[in-house]
Amino acid sequence: MDPRHDDLLKVLKRAARALKAKDYASLSAISNQVVHNAILFQDNHAVHTAIVLYALGKIAAQSKDKQLSVDIELDKAIVAVEREKHSQYEKELRHIMQVLRKADNKVNMYTQEALDRARVKKGYKLHTHGLSVARTAKLVGVSQWELQGYLGKTVQEEPQKRDRLAIARKLFTQRR
Repeated sequence: MDPRHDDLLKVLKRAARALKAKDYASLSAISNQVVHNAILFQDNHAVHTAIVLYALGKIAAQSKDKQLSVDIELDKAIVAVEREKHSQYEKELRHIMQVLRKADNKVNMYTQEALDRARVKKGYKLHTHGLSVARTAKLVGVSQWELQGYLGKTVQEEPQKRDRLAIARKLFTQRR
């Protein structure tokens, strides 16, 4: 099996366990791990998975009283990855999104907002790992304008002078 699919499979299984345990906060952390694969392989499956898991965690936490029946679709997605059926995997991700949208009219507005935010936030993560704005926007399915707006508002910590100096010393010091 392709290493990116192996990593994706591990992440999906962890997400399924978190969903069954109603540990919705960890779904966001799990989706951040998928971003690593998206950077390495520039894989659309990884990007879509990160967006879906992030949105699923946010929406499930928001609608705790409602039972979101996405367990079956998530299990089917895991099987599709195991069998390397890419189109079936994408189909199951779309089914999960449909279930989230149909959860409730009130939640439906939140769902769309959560999906949009998830795309932009995952785009930010991709961009901070070194992808260009154009490539990032294309991968996550947002306009460059939306992504630039978020990037402009988000402040990234600069390393302290001491830290930068330590890194420079490590680079130029040869240990024999």
